[in-house]
Amino acid sequence: MPNEIIPYLEMCQREGVSLQRGMNFALRDNHSVILMSVRPNAPYSDRLEDDGTTLIYEGHDVPRSPQSSNPKTFDQPSHTPTGSLTQNGLFHRAAQLFKSGEQQPERVRVYEKIKQGIWPYNGIFLLMDSWQKSSEGRQVFKFKLVAVEGEEDFSVPVPSQSKPRRIIPTWVKLGYGSGTAASAQCAVLTETCISITSYHGRREVHPRRQTIFNSFAGSITSRNTIELNKWPIGSGGLPPSPHTTRHAGPHWAVHRACRAAAGL
Repeated sequence: MPNEIIPYLEMCQREGVSLQRGMNFALRDNHSVILMSVRPNAPYSDRLEDDGTTLIYEGHDVPRSPQSSNPKTFDQPSHTPTGSLTQNGLFHRAAQLFKSGEQQPERVRVYEKIKQGIWPYNGIFLLMDSWQKSSEGRQVFKFKLVAVEGEEDFSVPVPSQSKPRRIIPTWVKLGYGSGTAASAQCAVLTETCISITSYHGRREVHPRRQTIFNSFAGSITSRNTIELNKWPIGSGGLPPSPHTTRHAGPHWAVHRACRAAAGL
């Protein structure tokens, strides 16, 4: 289930392998796995775009060795010294084959490191594009992946059209609190609430979102659920499109209200 927060060992058990590297192409031949991070001290420059639906994932460096004591000074490789494809090369080839119409997009499970041993599952993404770019005097790989709804059944082909999906911002997942299950649920509540913007041209909550909110809230609190449209957030209700970190104020206001409803 997307947005669930799981320990590292459970993540490895789910995938059936010990995930020691960030890029894992074609696990068991039906999907790939990448481990991302947008933390300030992350080793690679991963980022989210398009209102949280697109992940731009950076390729991986050469392994550290006596010949490459500082991997950040070397171009990211597409091939190993023996000529086989690296993980960069495997993902790049898959992306280019999709672009040329020769195969369906690779389905990728994405896990995100937010704390030591804590990995939210960001759901299924489709690998749509790849390229190389110059960065600080060297060439690095970039991969474009789009988050989509469903797609967990790897036994069926990728549909011709998949519905894009937004992922919860990292700072919301951190919970601003104790890291308890209830706090993690609040992150989901927050995302449900801030996805609101325009319903029939008015700044209010779609009835289905109110129902979803009530359902989640009921699982973590016995208190009566607040009516979202009556929250005193901004002028006239929730402000439009508070989806990026520059809108941390509205995000935090929503998150506080979720935590208050949960008694945290």
